[in-house]
Amino acid sequence: MDYKTNVFQYYKITGYHTVSAIIIGVLCEKTCNYIQLRFKMSPLFMLCLQLVLSIFLLYLIEIYICPSCGVEWQAITPGLFFVSIFFGLQTSLYSNISSVTKQLGIY
Repeated sequence: MDYKTNVFQYYKITGYHTVSAIIIGVLCEKTCNYIQLRFKMSPLFMLCLQLVLSIFLLYLIEIYICPSCGVEWQAITPGLFFVSIFFGLQTSLYSNISSVTKQLGIY
């Protein structure tokens, strides 16, 4: 976590978080889109499924793959890139939230 010592280390950590967020975010988005189209799921069900899938993926990463990732996502700027890109790439999550809020009359 000593990324502030030099610029190269900072860019390396930022690149690591950015690339991993793109890969995992797109994987989650494509999987949820496939399930929604294949099984004709409602937006509410897909919203719940996508949130559960996101939580599960983040849990696997934090517990089994890189235990320091959870701290980095919350404490350092490169970790914030991961969080913003991971959720930013999941456009179906936002469209399902919009559909559900319209159905509930909140929108």
